[in-house]
Order: sequence, then C-alpha cells, then structure tokens
Amino acid sequence: MIDLPGYRIQRSLGEGGSAHIYLGLQHAFGRPVAIKMLRPAAARDALFRERFLREAEIAKDLDHPNIVRVIDAGWHGDTPYLVMEYVRGGDLHRNLAAGLHMQNVVMVVKEIAAALDYAHGKGVVHQDVKPENILFNEQGTALLSDFGIATLVSERAASAPGDRVAGTRPYMSPEQLDGCAVDGRSDLFSLGVVFYRMLTGRLPYDDGDGSAPTTYLREPLLPLHLSAFQSVLRKLLATSPAKRHQSGAELSAALDRVRIAGLVPDAVVKTDAVATAEIETAIASLGRQGDRQAAAGSARGRRVLPLSVLAGLLVAAVGAGTWYVAARPGGVARILAQAGLVEHPDAVRAWQDAQALAADPNQRLAVVVAAHRRVLGYEAGHAGAAAAVAAAAERSAQDVSTALDAGDSGLAEAKLTELAEVFPADPALTALFDRLTDLRHAQRLLTDTERLLASSGLDDVRAVEAAIVTYKEVLRLMPDNAVALQALNEIAVRYGALAERDARAQNVAAALANFDRAFAANPQFAGVQTVRATLSEAEALLAEINAVLQQAAQLRQRGALIDPPGENAAELYRLVLATKPEDALAVQGLSEVSAQVLTNFRDLLDQGRLADAASLLDRAAASGIGETPVREMQTRYDDELARIAAVKTLIVQAEALYAVGYITGPVRQDNAIARLREALRLDPNNPDALRLLSLAATRLASAAQDAYSAGLAEDALRYLDLALTVTPSIGRWQELREQWQADMKEPAPRQTPR
Repeated sequence: MIDLPGYRIQRSLGEGGSAHIYLGLQHAFGRPVAIKMLRPAAARDALFRERFLREAEIAKDLDHPNIVRVIDAGWHGDTPYLVMEYVRGGDLHRNLAAGLHMQNVVMVVKEIAAALDYAHGKGVVHQDVKPENILFNEQGTALLSDFGIATLVSERAASAPGDRVAGTRPYMSPEQLDGCAVDGRSDLFSLGVVFYRMLTGRLPYDDGDGSAPTTYLREPLLPLHLSAFQSVLRKLLATSPAKRHQSGAELSAALDRVRIAGLVPDAVVKTDAVATAEIETAIASLGRQGDRQAAAGSARGRRVLPLSVLAGLLVAAVGAGTWYVAARPGGVARILAQAGLVEHPDAVRAWQDAQALAADPNQRLAVVVAAHRRVLGYEAGHAGAAAAVAAAAERSAQDVSTALDAGDSGLAEAKLTELAEVFPADPALTALFDRLTDLRHAQRLLTDTERLLASSGLDDVRAVEAAIVTYKEVLRLMPDNAVALQALNEIAVRYGALAERDARAQNVAAALANFDRAFAANPQFAGVQTVRATLSEAEALLAEINAVLQQAAQLRQRGALIDPPGENAAELYRLVLATKPEDALAVQGLSEVSAQVLTNFRDLLDQGRLADAASLLDRAAASGIGETPVREMQTRYDDELARIAAVKTLIVQAEALYAVGYITGPVRQDNAIARLREALRLDPNNPDALRLLSLAATRLASAAQDAYSAGLAEDALRYLDLALTVTPSIGRWQELREQWQADMKEPAPRQTPR
C-alpha cells in the first residue's frame, strides 16, 4: 500500500486510463478523503502531468458547497497527487439508475448552475460538464468535479481558433467543438445537454451511434408530458451564445418559474426499463400496503390512494415513458413510494429498526446514525429520520462539550473521535478539537506547576513568580479553571499579607515587591484595598518611590530596560505602579521602555538575528512592559518566520520545477523563474535564489544555442531573450543575439541552375 505522509490509505476506489483513486483518512481527525494519483505512465506524459497540475492550481481556489473541494496537493516521489473531499453518493449515472424525482432533477440542474456561476466569477471555464463529473454527497446535494481541463477565460481568449479541443464531444457547445474561444455560456450549453439526457435518457443531438453531433440546427424536442421544460432547454441549447441563458442564476430563475407554476411532473425518472411481471407483483403488494396504511391512519400524513387508482397511475406513467424502473422484485412499488403515492416498504422496516436501536442506550452513535441514514436512503424526505440524525449530531457535540467542561479529557477524546467518524463535516469539530488540545495543555501545565510548588513551597519567590505566569496561561486556555483561580488567589492573599506586614515594618521595598506579586496573581484579592492603603500610609513610601524612579531612570540610561532580571527599569516602574497606578512618571517611563524595547526588537529582526529576537521577546513578555508592545513583537516575529518559510518553500518549489524542466512554463505563474522572482521579492539578496536564477538563465542560453545549431533561429532568439530577461548583464549573450539577428537578415545564397 502507498505510504503518503499525513494520510492513511484504506483501499482503492477505482481507476481510469490516467489516474488511480484511493480512499484515505487524514491522520489528524480520521476524516475520509479521496486521493487521486496519476498512474506511472501518465505521470511521465507531459500532457497528463500538465492537466493534473492545472486541476490542482485551479481547484484549490474554488470553495463552494456545490464544487468538490480540493484539500491538498503534492508529490509522491515523481508522481503528483490530489486530496479531495470524499463524496459517497456516486455520480449522476448511478443516481439516475436508482431513480430521481423530477423535483430532484430540477434541483440538480440548479445546484450545478450555482457551481458554474461561482467558477465563472473566478474566471474559470470548466469545459467538461457531463454526468460522470456530477457527484452526490450523502445528503443528495449535487457537486461538480474534475477541473482537469478547465481554463481561465483570459488564457483561453488569447488562444487561436483551431487549437487542440479538450472535453467530451457529445456534451460540447458548437464553439467549443470548433476550437473557438469559450466562456461560461459554453458550460451552460453542456449543462443543457446533461439536463436533456436526464429527462429523456438520450442525447439531444445523438445521431444514433453516440458520437459527437454533426449538426445543431434542429431543436431537440421533449415528450409532451415534459413540455414545461421545452422553453428552458430551447434557450440553454441555442447555437449562438448570445441567445442562451447568460448565467446560472438566470437559468435557475427560469426553472423556478416552472416549479412555482406547478408544472414539474410528480414522477421519478430512471434509466432502466420496466418489467411487466414487476408491475403485477407491485399492484398486489400495493393493495396489501394500502390496507395497512388506511387502518393505521397513516401516522406520517401520506395520502393513501385506492388500489385501482394506483394501478392506473402506474400504467399511465409507464406508458408515457416517465418511469424507467429496474427489473427487480418490488422495484415499481419503491418508485411509486418515491413519487409520494405510498409508503416505501423498505423505509418502513428501516425506520422501525432505527427506532429500536435509538431506544437502546448501549448502542454506539455510528450504529444509530447509520440506521437512520438507511431510512433516508430509501426516502430522502423522511422527516423523522432527518431529525434523528440532526439530533444525534447535536447531542454528541454537547456530550463532548460537557466532558470538556468537566475536565475529562479521556471521555472527551473518545466521544470526539466518534463524532468525527460519523459526522466528518460537522462544523463544530474544529472548535471541539481545539478545546480538547487546550484542555490537555492546561492539564499538563497544572500538573507541572503543582509539582513545582509542592517541592519549592510558596516562600520560594522564583517558583511563585513562575507559577503565576503558568496559572495565567491555564486561564487563557480555560478561563473558568477552578484549580488555577484558587491557586492564584491563595498566592495573592499570602503575598498581600506579606506586603502589609513589610509596610507596617517600614520595609517599603520588600512591601512593594510582595504587593507586586500579589497584584500579579489576582488584582482583586480579598483585602487588596487595605494593603494598598497601608502601603500608601507608610512614612518612607514617597521617598522610596522617588528613589525607585531615579534608579529606574539610571537603569534606562545604562540600557538595562528589561534585563537583567531583578535589576532593570521595567520592573522598577511596575513596582511603583502597583502601589500608585496613577503615577505619571512611572507610566511615562514604562511607556518609553516599551518603545525602546520594540525598537531594539525591530533592529534584531532587520539584522536576521532571530534567536536574539526570540530571547528578547520572551524577556519582554516576562518583564510586564505591557500587552500591546509584546503583541506587536510577537506579530512581527511570526511574520518574519512566515517570510523566511515562504522563501524556503518557493526555492524548494523552484528547484523541483527546474529539475523537471519547467523553467518558464508550463504556465506563467507555475515555473522555476516565477517562483524565484517571488522569493527574491521577499528576500532580495537570497543567495540560493540568485544562484538558481543564474542556472536557469544559463540553461535557457544553452537551449538557445542548441536551437540555433539545429537551424531553429527564431526559437533560438526566443530562448536567448528569455535568458537575457533573467540576467540582462551577460555581455556575451547580448553579442550573440546581435550576431544571430544579423545572420538572419542576410539573404540565403541563390542556387545556380544546372
């Protein structure tokens, strides 16, 4: 099995001519994903590789509820891969085989139209809208997939007519088939072909052999019972793009008018044929079912029709060609149930089983939810099953939250893992996983701090100061943590009492230090006002404060802003402010210390001294110069790390693209030189980027000389111009270019006739 970092491969989902699809799990949450990986032969083919890379480039910027989301992309050795959300409901062909109600058919077209509108708004034309690329999730929502041959409108508009045609020919618009420039209206034409096929089971321009259409002149006509959609399809399949629906929103509005008018047939379309024996069996079973429903009063409110009416409707539906039912026992009965005429027999049994499982308190969440989803698989509109699934998700999330509130990380993890397995797309997952991570981190901090205080005691000033910082971090992660709140209050009360004792003994310096610790632990500890008043009344307090302020000013002049610990300006200013929060000199002094520390930090970053900057940041946070400057320092430090990481990533990507020959191609934004220029924008003097850029230019110049030697003078000049664009200062290349241009202007020698 393939070993892909970050994912666990479960099994194969299938394969095509160029790619293999696997079912995988993300390691972080156990979330199922689909992993698309080029087959080795296709990975070596430049055309397949380019299409695969383009799909990753385009799809990663598309985030819409009706588009299959691309989560990740990368390389496994020499083979590229895509990681996409796992869509369980199969494609349009499979769902038509199982049967779709006409209302669902209309909704599928509206959902794909919404997806196309979003993509077109991003400048992307899909170019391959067909049933195989329309998938369904477990809720029955339609999603558009496979942007492998999609193009940007700006790129396609610049190409010339007659370029290579990409797409699936029976679904192409006339302009796409002719190789002309296309826009979003071409995708809407393809969606019209899909819509016609959903309604009739055949292609609108099929000549009988399933090949590409030979003419678009005749208007595809719908059967009489589907005539309400004729005007919609006429506009969708117009030969001229100007006469079509101009957007997916316009198409949706036209379909909504048909729905509001009540013209959508109450029928189910299905791609298989109807068996006569099945009709006879269904009529008999429907009679028995109708009797049972009538006796029960139809608890869910479904209208029960007499057997003769049901049989007439069934025959009329089959005769009109609306029903396409698989030849299996009970199939017609199930299709009539989907149309809303009778209870679905499988849904009734599945609902009974689900209720029994839900009543068992020992059943796992996955079992209960799977049972209710089975009901919805038979009857998508089953309100009881849908409500039960939603309630199970809400109840499970609440159980996790309750366990987290109680501090039970083990129970929270078990329940959260189960919630992620059953509801991988639940929006509450991220927040709950974050809370679990915070809880575990807070519990580790509490354990370590309790061990520290148990060994050192509350009289160890350094241990107490470290404990205050740690307990406050616990409260940042868990604001209501009772252990941290109680411990901080105990420290505050103890050191508040020590401060009051020292003040009464005229030991103002010690009183200030102890009060600073008490105030840092809990600014509102019991008796804080009394302690502060005692400090204020001390005879030597004013003189001590003045002395502290003078000492702080001297330390500032010597550059001892926040270091060394215990003898720096910031700590002295905080000592004063703990006793006299309004002291103007202390406020101003601490503000100037903060400004100077921030300036020093910026200088360290500018000099590339990240380790020194990180050390200064840690000291600044511990010194208490203020949240605002520390937050700004942290932001600048994080930005610098991100910039360095981005430069490294761009150089690695450039090296990979250079290794496979993508120096200036395959697209303007995805080549070695583009990545290197972006790296130099972030780090203008980066030696690795400059070196690789020089290698790329040399390689282009070499390719130019090879081309010129082979008689391809124009190609040679183009390659040499690219090399000079990268490094214009190479004089010998400029001379070579002038020589080639002069040679190309000389007329070829005339042949002497024999």
